[in-house]
Amino acid sequence: MSCELAPNCRVGSTSWNKKTANWLGRYIYARTGGSLFITYSMSAFWHGFYPGYYMFFLSLPLLTACERLGRRKLSPRAEAVVGTSWYSPWGLTTILVTELAMVYFGAPFMLQSWDWSYRMLRSNYFAGHVLCGVFFVVVSMIPDPKIETKTKTKTRTKTKTK
Repeated sequence: MSCELAPNCRVGSTSWNKKTANWLGRYIYARTGGSLFITYSMSAFWHGFYPGYYMFFLSLPLLTACERLGRRKLSPRAEAVVGTSWYSPWGLTTILVTELAMVYFGAPFMLQSWDWSYRMLRSNYFAGHVLCGVFFVVVSMIPDPKIETKTKTKTRTKTKTK
């Protein structure tokens, strides 16, 4: 179920093929200094030589960068307001956006050929790519949320009680 209702692509992809995700994480991602491009390129190579595989896997670094940015800048704010459960409005939104993104970005993987994949992306006006780009630029401008550490909280309570 964690694959079908994944709150982000990382959870979805690691749930889809656990052994391969573990191998890619251990032997490619970790050894390349965390390079998403090289890791996803290796995954595309692993699958074969259809152009759709490369269109899919080489679009994922953009999606992953947006997810990481959203998790860093938006999630703490949203979770403070609506909570962290999967059935909260924020949890349902992340699941819905992940599913829509995976359908859009995953279509070239299923279509395999360059012609069909490019036609599908063009007929959708490259909306997923454009939205990811706009999201990244806009959310990058939002300041990081201030998160209090436990040591600051403890010192404040100690000084107030004295």
